[in-house]
Amino acid sequence: MLKTKLNIRQVRDQIYIYLNGFLRPFLTGFILYFGFFIPLSLKSSEDLIPNIYYQALRYMAAQNYDEAINQLTALIQTSPGFLKAYIKIAEAYQGKNELDRGLNFFTTLAETAPHNPYVYQGLGLIFKAKNNYQKAIEYYHRTIQLDPENYSAYKELIDTYNQMEKLEDGADDIKNMIQSDSKNPTVYYALGYYYQVKRNFIKGLENLNKAMELHGNPMEINQIKGAIQYFCGEYQNLLNLSEKSLQLAMIKNDLEFQCVFSGYLGLAYLYLSDDSTAIQYCTQSLILSRELGDRPKEVSNLINIGMAYQSQMATQSALDYFHEALQKSLLIGDIRKVGVLYCDIGYAYSLIGDYACALEFYKKLLDLLKDTDDVYLECIGYNSIGYTYWELGDYTKAIEYGELGIQSAQKMGNKLFQTRNIVVVGLAYSNLGKYIESLNCFHKGLELARDQENLYWQGICLGNIGMVYDILGNPVRSLECYHRAIEIAKTFENKNEIGRALNNIGNLYYYSICNYDSAYIYYKQALQIAEETDNLRYQVDFLGNIGCYFILKGEYESAEKYLNKALKTAEELHYHRGKANQHLNLGNLHLDMKRFTTAHQDFRTALEIGQQISEQEIVWQAQEGIASVYQKQRKYKNSVDHYQLAITAIENIRTTLIIDELRIGFFRTKIQIYEHFIQLLAKLHEQYPSQGYDKKAFHYAERAKARSFLDIAAHEKEFHHLKEIPPDFREHFLVNQKELLIKHTALSKELQKTRDAHDKNRIFLLENEIEALEREKAGLIKEMKEKSPDFYQWSHPKILHVDDVQIDVLDKKQCLIEYFVAQENLFVWLITKDCFIFKTVHLTKNELKSKLTQISPLFIKEKSDALDSQIDHRWAHIRPDMLHALYQLLLEKPAGDFLRAGVELIIVPDDMLFYFPFEMLVRKMNTQNIQYLAEVYPVSYTSSASLLHPELRKATHAENGLLAFGNPDVTNEQPKGILDWIRSLASYKPILRGNRLAPLPYAEAEVKEIANLFEASEVYTGQKATEANFKQQADKYRFIHLATHHIISDQQPMYSKIILAQTDDDKEDGYLQTYEIYNLDLNADLVSLSGCNTGLGQLARGEGLIGMTRAFLYAGVRHLVVSLWPVEDASTSVFMVHFYQYLKSGLKTNVALQKAKIDFIDSEDTESNPFYWAPFVLIGNPE
Repeated sequence: MLKTKLNIRQVRDQIYIYLNGFLRPFLTGFILYFGFFIPLSLKSSEDLIPNIYYQALRYMAAQNYDEAINQLTALIQTSPGFLKAYIKIAEAYQGKNELDRGLNFFTTLAETAPHNPYVYQGLGLIFKAKNNYQKAIEYYHRTIQLDPENYSAYKELIDTYNQMEKLEDGADDIKNMIQSDSKNPTVYYALGYYYQVKRNFIKGLENLNKAMELHGNPMEINQIKGAIQYFCGEYQNLLNLSEKSLQLAMIKNDLEFQCVFSGYLGLAYLYLSDDSTAIQYCTQSLILSRELGDRPKEVSNLINIGMAYQSQMATQSALDYFHEALQKSLLIGDIRKVGVLYCDIGYAYSLIGDYACALEFYKKLLDLLKDTDDVYLECIGYNSIGYTYWELGDYTKAIEYGELGIQSAQKMGNKLFQTRNIVVVGLAYSNLGKYIESLNCFHKGLELARDQENLYWQGICLGNIGMVYDILGNPVRSLECYHRAIEIAKTFENKNEIGRALNNIGNLYYYSICNYDSAYIYYKQALQIAEETDNLRYQVDFLGNIGCYFILKGEYESAEKYLNKALKTAEELHYHRGKANQHLNLGNLHLDMKRFTTAHQDFRTALEIGQQISEQEIVWQAQEGIASVYQKQRKYKNSVDHYQLAITAIENIRTTLIIDELRIGFFRTKIQIYEHFIQLLAKLHEQYPSQGYDKKAFHYAERAKARSFLDIAAHEKEFHHLKEIPPDFREHFLVNQKELLIKHTALSKELQKTRDAHDKNRIFLLENEIEALEREKAGLIKEMKEKSPDFYQWSHPKILHVDDVQIDVLDKKQCLIEYFVAQENLFVWLITKDCFIFKTVHLTKNELKSKLTQISPLFIKEKSDALDSQIDHRWAHIRPDMLHALYQLLLEKPAGDFLRAGVELIIVPDDMLFYFPFEMLVRKMNTQNIQYLAEVYPVSYTSSASLLHPELRKATHAENGLLAFGNPDVTNEQPKGILDWIRSLASYKPILRGNRLAPLPYAEAEVKEIANLFEASEVYTGQKATEANFKQQADKYRFIHLATHHIISDQQPMYSKIILAQTDDDKEDGYLQTYEIYNLDLNADLVSLSGCNTGLGQLARGEGLIGMTRAFLYAGVRHLVVSLWPVEDASTSVFMVHFYQYLKSGLKTNVALQKAKIDFIDSEDTESNPFYWAPFVLIGNPE
């Protein structure tokens, strides 16, 4: 099912007030009177500007410049203070291309009226048109001297300096004027305009507000403020400002300012998604601009109306207006507007799927750009072309043009256009399966939108970030982003974005939460909105999702109706991605209905489209669909090829995800395909036992296990050591790690508070900052791969085959047993140096879970009804009969004939088996005797056989013996955070090394007695067992033993804690947390963690348990002894002493651990119960 991507803004952001110079009045409008719209041209008032002025404008529009000059000359004779007439006379002479006559005209006027400032302004305009900018500036200065509050003169002065490419000189000029007359509001207006031209909008607003404080002309000032608000995306503010300014213009009977602010209102309504009101304003403005003969304004209004119709998805109406605007732009020779219209027309054609026409107009735009250096045109052009190529599925070209657009926007200093182009690039990367790059783009876009306080684009970027998190299997972050996007969209009444987010929330409920009925409700709401807004592309996606719901429900007739409607619409729109997804959905429908030939055709069609547009998500789903069809048809060998191709496509995406969390989330949602493939290979092995399908099944099981950890174990840690890495790169990497540590520490402190005291906004901010640093690190690793390919080849982990395990991993006494838990079966591989067995155990996943929970409450994940004080061997109530039954299923049936006494077992568990210590399985039992597996075989564990490859073993450099911490003092007078809450709980017995932080007297005795076994040891207890001491000493020792409390966090495994002494140290909080261990560089052969649950963590399918164990292995430790459930202080102390005694006697680690367990089993008291000895397991390959 499709994760709906963003349909780039239905309303385009071209700003046409820039055309023909900055902020010339460009739109007219109408007034609101008693609820009715009345054209301003019909409003009568004695104070209106004389009709002769408007008649002159009509003559100018008709290029009858002589008559216009006659009318305007007559006007200034009767009204010599009417500034606009002088400006229009200068423009008329420029239109006639008779600048010398214009110069004579104004020179003569200056002789007769030397104190009239507007005469000198006319001279300035003539000299500016003649490109004699210095002379123009002289006359503007003369104008300002005579009329210090002439707003248009200041504006022309800045524009002239800009044309000279000496804008900074203009700023200096204005600042000198401020020094001379700091109470003049007009000079602050001029400085505000300068900053608006420079795109420094904050400074611009500061100066404009200052001008307003000094009682400057509000309409002149608000004209510039409105433009800034538009550029910043402050559309509601623009609306409010324009309404007030329009009322003032009406009071003053200033029709041209009424035009300006009516136009602003049209734009504001356009971007606030009130398209109908926007069309009304722009249409009234269009009528008036035609009446006045103002063709540039007429073109602008045609464009804006077209944009509004396009927003309403009335694309043909939009095209009519755009084509009319194009013809008029060509007539008046407005090259910029011509380029804008090529872009708009091309975009409109792309919306109706006519990509040939779209590309034809984009080619015209590109040809136009060759002859101009108009950066603005480049910005909008590259953005539209990039978006169209994205729609076509040509993601490489989409990225190419999007990046060109970003470069142009940066040159222009326009963050809005940067954001728009960044979003196009991000969408293309997402479709190519490059999710890290995609997230980088969307986060950068979000940052830029926040800088502009542009809520609209913040919502777009948040929605896209949520989409990527959804694909990567992080539903919590995804849902958070979607809800924030909806909140923003509601403020703008942006129905399209609300519908998109609702649909994607439906996808979360469907795939991640498996609440299908709730998903259906969201899909229906989304479809209703898409139908209301006539958004056909979204209708395709949403109809398809509803069709999938009906497939799940077995309502095939309804499913077929929705899916066929979606496919038909996608074909009409030439919506390639939509077509591919509907063929995938129809393929699944026909597969369920056993229409295998039709299903095969659907999947083939989807595959062809997916390959054509290079969309890996479509490719792997289509390959899996074809494989499933062949499997249903019992064409198993054909099915194998397509499963392999599907998995290759998935792993091609996975290799781009360098961030550990993202790799794990992405892979978690894809594990099912490995399960289906292994199931198929098992069937083929039964039919063709000598053709190697058993070994292929093992290899693909390995490809599904601990892949993320295998990657980081192979190369990330080496960045601290390899000489081949350039020093500046290594330094950058270490700085990144330091920043990550700081942010993790801050987040940890926030999470330690009680839930009611959490600052949710701060948590959200810190999580985003941590992710940004992780993405930065991912970029460094990517750069390292590109610059040092030899390093990458060295560090790229190898996924082992059976032969590799036999040759490189195992010795003659070792036997590796790997499990893969599928929904319907349990698969088991047994490998020794000279033997290989593959078996299918007919045990469903639910049956396995039931058997574990029947053994003991220890294996029930939710143990909220049991307090630490109740957990002991009586509460655990371990049932030997169930342990024997499970032994028969897990070992005896698949491997019993091949296991010899004395063999060392290496267990590779899967899924819920990670929680289970195999040593407690009962091999034999009768009324008088029980024999546990631990009595016969030494056992160790690993998440993946590939993790045992010798190349991954780190050479240790520690020379000292034992570093031990025991019974740290947690009774500091000022306990911190979580400790305060924990100590408030009731007292209890027995003492467990878990959440309730009582003193651990036996732990102290434990570390001291163990230390006596080593020649070189360092022991820290009580107040000295600090976090600082551990970090300072840990890298110097071969053996590390921590006999402390341990607090596990399943939901936030990076913040599980080993509790050390609570002190007043400002740098350390006494909690050695998972994220801190990742940043250590240890040299230990063995770390023993004898607290509660130290081997547990968050279970991630395809990775195993993510917690302390993973962190210590990553930090460089070879082996760990950890616990799988709460452990009691006194018995644990005895057990650990026995273990180390055997270890120091020369036994291998796994054998030493076995001997300690046998000692307990043979004891005659309660310690013989598995509750006391079975939780301790060895992680890693024993040496």
